[in-house]
Parts: sequence; structure tokens; C-alpha cells
Amino acid sequence: MTIAQVTDRFEIGGGLEHIFQIAKGMPEHSFVIFGKGGKQTEKFTCLPNVSLSQNGYSPTAIESFPVEIIHIHHTRPMLTLLSRRNSLPNIPIIVTAHGLHIRQYFFRHTPWSNMLYYLRLNLEKFLYNKADVVIAVSREDQQFIRNKYGRKDCLYIPNGISATPSRLISAQRDQLRRELGIPPDKFLCLTIARFDFPKGYDVLVDAIALLKSQNALHNLHFLFVGDGKLKAPIYRKIQRLGLESVVCLPGRREDISNLLNLADLFILPSRWEGLPLTLLEAGAQKTPVLASDTWGIREIVQHEETGLLFPVESSRGLAKVLSEILKNNYDLPTLSENLYALVTQKYSYVNMIKRLKSVYSLRGNN
Repeated sequence: MTIAQVTDRFEIGGGLEHIFQIAKGMPEHSFVIFGKGGKQTEKFTCLPNVSLSQNGYSPTAIESFPVEIIHIHHTRPMLTLLSRRNSLPNIPIIVTAHGLHIRQYFFRHTPWSNMLYYLRLNLEKFLYNKADVVIAVSREDQQFIRNKYGRKDCLYIPNGISATPSRLISAQRDQLRRELGIPPDKFLCLTIARFDFPKGYDVLVDAIALLKSQNALHNLHFLFVGDGKLKAPIYRKIQRLGLESVVCLPGRREDISNLLNLADLFILPSRWEGLPLTLLEAGAQKTPVLASDTWGIREIVQHEETGLLFPVESSRGLAKVLSEILKNNYDLPTLSENLYALVTQKYSYVNMIKRLKSVYSLRGNN
């Protein structure tokens, strides 16, 4: 089959990584990936079954290719294509929800938030009911789509990875720390995420500032890996709070497994998630995890079982857990082993590909 994979832009994020995983895991199919610009295209050059179309995702653009299935991974193309569903009457359309961004209105504390929530709720209900198949990557999102959008047939296919832990030898760790400017004696806290509102970098920076005010930063160093529209404002905030000596922003990097091996703790302070691949990657590398107690995260991290949780948007709660970690009040090695066991048992890349193949096969033969 030839399958269209549709994203908004070729930019770093879970949706684009998911598309890469699908194309890599199904070499027997051909894929055309549609998006409107962006720079993250180089990773697809190694896949001979992939073509890229960076000029948009209108029905006309998609119909210019002989695709048999359309698989949408982002809200904007979902609006473009499903609002004009009649333009593509003979091509099955699948939508995967990589987190529900309608949840932003629970954190936008303005008089308009409730109104915007209900407007988006009704629009997305209309759109989701135009799709032939709807997939959620987390159980909580599946229930939301079933209950709020009326798609009782919404499938649950979680993200998956190949859990192959690797280890850096001592010389490699020392070299990487020198490269990143991290003192050898510091407890390293790593965050890998886009710099935007859902990811909660502002919450983490406020927690670091609180620890500084308590004179509790002497053994901590933070590494914020990623790019995004809020990177510059976050860096200005770091400067304003006098945290440049303990926070490093190296930009986007490809050596994620090495960074996870280097880190003593992985922190994800998100306001909401779908089912974050970075948490699965941390689990696969047996890196201890501290994350916010929110949608898409608590499906993977159970407090004091597979990791540590703090109340969502609570800088004080995050700072408190970090302080307890420094006092050795948690058994981090056991938590990381438990998370590794969970990831290997429930979030297999092979199983994810197998289930998506089944969906494609069923719809492609109709």
C-alpha cells in the first residue's frame, strides 16, 4: 500500500517521531509524508520507502499521489482534511491523537477559557466523527474521546520503543560532561522537550529558583535539551533569576540515549502529554524519572513505584521532591528497574507496529 502520513510541520515532536517509527517498521509499504515546511526532514532520508511533500496537506495535494490510506497526526491537518471530507470520499482517514490540546484551557486562567474550551470541544467532536478510525495513545485520552466526542470505537494503541539499555563507560561519561560543561561532581537533572507551554519549562525554572533561595542548589545541575518558540523567553528567565551557572541549554541533540545514560534523573514537568516517548526512552535506559502528575504521564509513572510524581504546575511540589531526592529518601535504582520492566512489558515497539499494520490492512482492503 501507499499510505499518506500527515503532520503540520516537519518539526521535532512526538507526532513526527511516531511517523518515522511507522515508516521504519513497515518497509513493505510506501509512505508519503505531508507537512508545511519545517527543518526536521533529514532523518527520513535513510528510509527508501518514504517520500516527502512539504507544500501542505490540502485534499488536492494528497490526491496528486496514489495513496490508499490517510493517517493524520496533528490538529491543523485534521481540520483541513476532515472539514472537507467529501473531497476525499474514497480514501479511508485515520486520526491518531498524540495528546489532546483542548486540555490547555484548564491552565489558561482567563475569562475566555471556558468559552474557548466549549467551542473547541464541539469543533473537535465534529471532526473526530468524520474520521474512519480514531486512535488514542493513552487510556485517559481514549476515554475522553469516547465520552466527550462520542467515538465509542476509539482504539487504544500506545506508543512503543525498543527497550535496549546501553551504558557509557567512565571515559565516555567524563568526555560528554566536559563537552556540555557539566562539573563531574554534580547530580545531573535532564529534561528533553520542546520549549512550549504544554511542556512546563517555566514550572521547572521556578522550582530551581526556589531551591536556590533555600541554598539547596550546591550539588545540582540541569540540562534542558530541545528547541522551540519559548526557548528564548525561558533563557531570559534563567538569566533574570541568576541560574545560568546551574542550567545548560545545548539545543536539539540526537544522542538522546547517551544523555539519558549520563543523567542521574530525568525530569518532565509537562502540563499534559499524550504518551511521551521521552519517558519510555528514560525507562528503556533505566534512568530514574520525576514527572508531573498529569494526563499521559501517570499512565507510565506511578509514584514511588515506577518513578516520582509532583502535582502538575506546582514548582513548590517539584522543588520538594528534588530536595528529598538529594537527601536519599527514595530508592532511585529500584524505581528505574521497575520502570524498565513496565516499558518492556507494555510499550513494545513491535506490538505497536503489529497493531497499526492490522488497522492499515483492514482499511486498505475495504
